[in-house]
Amino acid sequence: MSKFGDWYLRRPDGSTDELSVLEGTYSTIASTPDEFASLLNSQEWQENHLLSLQVYQLHERGLIPKPGQCYAFAPHPGLTGSIDTDLAMLMDIGVWQQICAQHYVH
Repeated sequence: MSKFGDWYLRRPDGSTDELSVLEGTYSTIASTPDEFASLLNSQEWQENHLLSLQVYQLHERGLIPKPGQCYAFAPHPGLTGSIDTDLAMLMDIGVWQQICAQHYVH
């Protein structure tokens, strides 16, 4: 799971899927564990999927999640069209997941 609540799920066939609670998407991102490991070691992939630059900025501000917490936004980035770290807060992962699910249920 990312610091923003996105899920990375290893499938029985070894592929890895990404469930993005920020974007409301679900997709296969790697066909093998080695391919996923390669992605994790790519700075560009980290910046685009794990939002590593935003995590760094939030840590610099002293906003560091404890176990069971992730970064959340109010309003949800799906409503604003972008991720604004000024709107970031810490939230229980389960609560953030429920908020995101409500946002994408139509």
